[in-house]
Amino acid sequence: MHSSTFFRDSLKTSPFVSLMSKRTFDEPKSPPSPLSPGQQKRVRFLVDNNNDLT
Repeated sequence: MHSSTFFRDSLKTSPFVSLMSKRTFDEPKSPPSPLSPGQQKRVRFLVDNNNDLT
C-alpha cells in the first residue's frame, strides 16, 4: 500500500513519466488498454527500481 502511494507520487513529480503518461492517456486514437506491452514493461521496471530504493 505505502509503496504504491510512493510510486504514484513519484509519477506525479517525474517529468519524463508525466510526459509519457500524457502521450499514453491523452492521445485520441489510443488503444482500449491504457498501456502498450512496451510501456507495461517500462512501468514494471520503474516499480522494481522503487522497490529497490525503499
